[in-house]
Amino acid sequence: MSNWLVAEAESALGGCLVALRRFDEAEPLLTDSYTILKNRRAIQDTYTRLATTRLVNLYQAWGKPERAAQYRKNKGKNRFRR
Repeated sequence: MSNWLVAEAESALGGCLVALRRFDEAEPLLTDSYTILKNRRAIQDTYTRLATTRLVNLYQAWGKPERAAQYRKNKGKNRFRR
């Protein structure tokens, strides 16, 4: 997967899996799609920020607040890649 639209779709699927508490299935979808969106769009892009929120939600729901904090701090960065 390298297309950002596919990454966004997989991030959305990962978010749905979090809602179903299927964390093991959601994690690779969310982490892989986040990486692609961050690299292809920018850290402050709307889709990347949504992917970041989904990762924070995953790790909060999964009882891994230290992992959630790692992604939460990325939401405040203002780095753009073009």
